[in-house]
Amino acid sequence: MSSVLSYPGALAYNVKEIPSFFLRYVGSKSTSCFEALQNLISDLFKKNVCGHDLKINLPWTKNVERLSSETIISENFLVYGCLNAAIHKSDNSWAECVDAKMISPKTIFNEDDLNTSGIQIRENCFFDPKSGLKIGVFIRENTLILAYGAMGSHSSEVAENSELDKKLDWQGIQNGTKNLFGITPAIYHQAEEFTGFLLTKLKAKDSFEKLDTHLTGQCFGGSLATYVALKKGLKATCVNSLPIGAGLQKEIDSDRITNADQYITHAISNGDLFANCKVFFIGRIVRLIDFLCTRILCIKTPGNFGKVYQVQNECSMFYGPKKLIKVHQLIVSSMLQEIFNRIEDGNIENKKQFDEFVNSALFQKIKSRVERYKTQEG
Repeated sequence: MSSVLSYPGALAYNVKEIPSFFLRYVGSKSTSCFEALQNLISDLFKKNVCGHDLKINLPWTKNVERLSSETIISENFLVYGCLNAAIHKSDNSWAECVDAKMISPKTIFNEDDLNTSGIQIRENCFFDPKSGLKIGVFIRENTLILAYGAMGSHSSEVAENSELDKKLDWQGIQNGTKNLFGITPAIYHQAEEFTGFLLTKLKAKDSFEKLDTHLTGQCFGGSLATYVALKKGLKATCVNSLPIGAGLQKEIDSDRITNADQYITHAISNGDLFANCKVFFIGRIVRLIDFLCTRILCIKTPGNFGKVYQVQNECSMFYGPKKLIKVHQLIVSSMLQEIFNRIEDGNIENKKQFDEFVNSALFQKIKSRVERYKTQEG
């Protein structure tokens, strides 16, 4: 992002929300502490006496499966990772490398269609310069894909280091922090409302009517995609998503959260700052708080709901500031590394499908685009 100095200011601004943070989460209790204690004793008995292999779901530190090369291929994680890079930079070359077409909003709408929403029609995306909401439209095969821009994705739409650039940097951190504090930032409601409007308009056109719909996002964009998908019953694939807090969870149908596996699939990097942090034992502290709140006090905690897969990042195990940024940004590269590792050790479940993919033109284009990003753009 362009204005790193705005981060401390944004964080300090949100300190005033801390006192009410506890009240919002305590207010999200779903059952009594006595019932929670009964459930915990029952689980421990089943596990230690009856020998049942229990999986205790925790919203933030939910049961996480290893992201295998087979799953990377079957769930199209590389495709969605590249589309998130495309919307982040408004760079169509990322879409082209996965055989997707970035649809220019100018070919679909005119300014009169959106004059009441505050959202502007740009060359490669819909963008609101007030809230920072950014949405890209892609078509791949028979799927219409909406991608939500991550924190900082506004940088490709405004002048670098301008007052607006700095304002949106600061605002993005406020929205992310407020979400984790149990507040419901207006941008989530804007994203849901505009997504409904956008899909209604698109599906009314013959060329879009029969296409399946899928949402995607990375970081804050993944948080928006998760919220909108669960609210509307749509499917989404998210990478290194910021968890959604208690305030947003209250607005989602409880059955949708319970059955989130049917809607949302997450890929996270081992050690990711937001989804799997391991800095200074923060990860252990988060898991402890998650366990105490969820299993004993029945208080909602921030969570990435749905299927969650974790991939080993390609960096060293030392989590310094630069490493944290790389771990968060280079998840596509980490997924490629997982595939390369399987090629070397030969430990492949479905070898025919695997060989077909790694020898395909699609895989070669993805690999080439990632290598170009790492050598030319850092």
